[in-house]
Amino acid sequence: QIAGVNLAWHEVTFGLPTGADYGALKDKMVEAVTRVIADYRDDIVRQTREIEKAASASEAGDPQPSVQLRFSASSVDAIVRYPVQLSHAAEIDERVSRELLNVISAHASAAA
Repeated sequence: QIAGVNLAWHEVTFGLPTGADYGALKDKMVEAVTRVIADYRDDIVRQTREIEKAASASEAGDPQPSVQLRFSASSVDAIVRYPVQLSHAAEIDERVSRELLNVISAHASAAA
């Protein structure tokens, strides 16, 4: 444990609609998570700097959410990773999930 650091990375997986424009959907998912994380960005960046300092690591850049697509014979899943302040983890998780569901629903509606 590093003094002043209350940071973790969370991961959530969503199944994507069959036949979707996966590249566009991935971009919109990253944008949605980035908007949620923006409300906590200053503290997340500060804590990341503390970790780098404690580990004597060179600057790794700002912690950014990511979306990785996993393709299988039966489905396409989006694996979403994002930083959270542990003191706000439940709130951030709920907001991220809601925003991602909105993106997927809107994409599915537009495709129909």
